[in-house]
Amino acid sequence: MLSALLLALLPTQADAATATPASAFDGTRLHEGQACYAITQDGTAVGFQRETITASTSVEGPAWHIVSEQVMPARKFTFVDHFLLDRSSLQPVAFHSVLGGREIARLSYVDGRVVGRAMDRTTGGVVTVDKAVEPGTLEGNLWSPLLHAAPLERDYSAQPPIFSYSGSGERFRIHVAGEDTIETPAGPRKAWLVEMGYKGGNATTYMVARDDGTVLGSRSGPFGTQLLASCDGVEDLGS
Repeated sequence: MLSALLLALLPTQADAATATPASAFDGTRLHEGQACYAITQDGTAVGFQRETITASTSVEGPAWHIVSEQVMPARKFTFVDHFLLDRSSLQPVAFHSVLGGREIARLSYVDGRVVGRAMDRTTGGVVTVDKAVEPGTLEGNLWSPLLHAAPLERDYSAQPPIFSYSGSGERFRIHVAGEDTIETPAGPRKAWLVEMGYKGGNATTYMVARDDGTVLGSRSGPFGTQLLASCDGVEDLGS
């Protein structure tokens, strides 16, 4: 979700030309575990992102519980998202978001609708959410795990439908723009360069390992993320 916060600062790019249905995303490619990233600005660490995936069960069946934390200590910035997703398709069951200790969204996806409460970005007040969504709609704050589940290949493009409580867009735009070799704590790895953003908006470039779909980092103007060898000591980054 770091990308969603930073995209407004960057120039708009053109949309990818072709669309791929949301059903193409395979949630079984994910696995339990924890990954941590340094959040950087102009190459300097200013905080960390920690992503934890745990097997769970929803009222619908097997699920993934994903917790994404973004912390920039010097700026007193803490952003925590909780996702409950169908384990096979990554279709959303529930979403909960807390920014700086304040709940800003609590949503459920039920029978083709998304319902709940969310903060109005303009007024700061609370609004009721009750909206019909098309089949295959994804949670619009889910980024890295979705790329891990995507069938990436040369020239791959997808524009799956999403719901974003902030109104950022109605579709993701995902496009494999190239390839590169990325230095990681475990050594160099071949990666897809994947542009991802909201359709009609700005994009972030993600580096996604070609062999197993691990997200190795991202670039978004002066900001970025870099995969760390472990989560040990991440709380000290940017403090």
